[in-house]
Amino acid sequence: MVKKVEEKKFNAETLKILGKYRDFQVDTYRAWGDQERLDRLITNDLKNKFLKANHLFSEAMLSRDDMQMRKMVEMMSRAYEALIVDIQQQGYKPLEPHIRCFDWDGQVWYITDMDFEVPRAMQLYKKEGDIKFISVQELLRTVPKDLMDMRLDIAMMFQGSKFVRIDREGDDPNNRKQEQKKETKTIDEKSYVYQVEENLNNFIKISLTQEELNKVYDFAEKCIAVKANENHHKIDPNARKKRFVTGYSGELAVEKYLGKEFIDWTVGKSSYYKGSDLSSLGINLGVKTATYGKFALVAKKSKNSEIIVINHFDDRDFYLCGIADKETLNKYQDDSLVIDANAKKRKSAFYGYRNLKPMQNLKKWIIENV
Repeated sequence: MVKKVEEKKFNAETLKILGKYRDFQVDTYRAWGDQERLDRLITNDLKNKFLKANHLFSEAMLSRDDMQMRKMVEMMSRAYEALIVDIQQQGYKPLEPHIRCFDWDGQVWYITDMDFEVPRAMQLYKKEGDIKFISVQELLRTVPKDLMDMRLDIAMMFQGSKFVRIDREGDDPNNRKQEQKKETKTIDEKSYVYQVEENLNNFIKISLTQEELNKVYDFAEKCIAVKANENHHKIDPNARKKRFVTGYSGELAVEKYLGKEFIDWTVGKSSYYKGSDLSSLGINLGVKTATYGKFALVAKKSKNSEIIVINHFDDRDFYLCGIADKETLNKYQDDSLVIDANAKKRKSAFYGYRNLKPMQNLKKWIIENV
């Protein structure tokens, strides 16, 4: 008798890490499009490196080696971050919520919902070369009227129809109710979709001009030259310029909304600058900005309140989400939501976007008192 060999499996912790990696991958695709679009935009050298990394990841998946799989998850997370940095440095833009990208028979199409959104899409994505633009409105106008009428007739014909369960003899209704309770989908309060995407319309959108962004870019270059040798920048050096740009442009968006200047544009060692971001206005309040698709990183034990900001798809667009006091910051944070291993040593991810206080109250107070 042949002895059955037990199939090797990942342990529970590795499966959890894989699940979070897949969520991160989905969020990346949601923000930037699928792998086909990413491959089209990145440089050939980086594409080859990514393919090799993905091959190593697949081999680790087949090996069912927990330690190796975890290393490969970290490697692929860094690989995707490198892809995004490369694409952004070339000047390409993420996909906005109302814009889809398709490859139709070898031709790349960008599709918006409405006609008036096409010019903005053209402005955002024209750098990508031979691409076409069209709106759903225009596509609908190409549908023959008789087909549209048929579609409406079918909708009206079956209006109000619904499926009804027919119990089999011997079914126990009480057991069925218990099963229905088990199948009820629970809300994942740490989901980016739940906390941010479904809540985006409640945030305040602020757009920066190119002149304002150029000021931030120049300032970031100066900061890097001075701060590169500081310990915490050595520990977490990945995409240093991107972090500076994201942070200061987020502060500038807050400044623009409040109508009060508070940013200190002088350059020096971090130890020379004490106090929170809005301390010059007499307010003990900071600003935390994260790129779309990632939760804001905060101190593991926050001592000050923070304004939470999202740098939305276009570099110039920002969403002011609200204010988190220190109790909220410390309550709604989770280290496992931090993708970068180096950042995880010092920071945690804040996910309590539905528990923020509105920005309007702060603006009113500043107008009246500052």
